[in-house]
Amino acid sequence: MNTTLELSGAKLTVPTEDLFRAWMRERVATPASRPQPQQQTILQLPMLDDGEVYVGAFVSADGSLQHHTILLPFDRDDAPWADHMAWAKGEGFDLPNRLELLMMWSTMRQRFQQAAYWSNEAHQEDSSYAWCQDFHGFQDSRPKSAALRAVAVRRSPIQPFTHS
Repeated sequence: MNTTLELSGAKLTVPTEDLFRAWMRERVATPASRPQPQQQTILQLPMLDDGEVYVGAFVSADGSLQHHTILLPFDRDDAPWADHMAWAKGEGFDLPNRLELLMMWSTMRQRFQQAAYWSNEAHQEDSSYAWCQDFHGFQDSRPKSAALRAVAVRRSPIQPFTHS
C-alpha cells in the first residue's frame, strides 16, 4: 500500500510502511547520551508546470543529494532511440534513465501505455543497443533502431536548506 503526499502541486508517493517507520523513528525518544541535532535539512520540492508529475528525489551511491526528476506531459509515439534522444535534447530535456523509468513503473504505471519506453542509456557492452522499460514489468535492452515510445523528463538540482 502506498501513500501519496501533495505539496504545492508536487506529488510524492511512498510505501505506507516506510512512511510509518520514518514517522516512528522521529517520535522515539533519543537517549540523553546522544547529542541532539541542532539543524534539520529540509528538501524543497521543485515547482511544477501544468501537466508535469514529480517522480522523485535521487541520491548518489555515497548518499549525496543529486536531483529531482520531473516527468513532462509528453508521450511520444514509436521511433528509434536516436530520434527520441535528438527530440528531447532539442527541447532542452532528456529521456529518463533506467532508475527513473523503474521508479515510474513502480509508482505511476497507469500513466503509461502497455508498451516499451526508451531510456537515455546506451547498453554498456554493445553501443548499438539501448535500455528500455517495458510497462508490462521488465527492463531490457533493444537495438537502437527499434521503434519504441518515449517520455521526457527534466531534472532540477536539489536545493536543501537547513532549519533550526
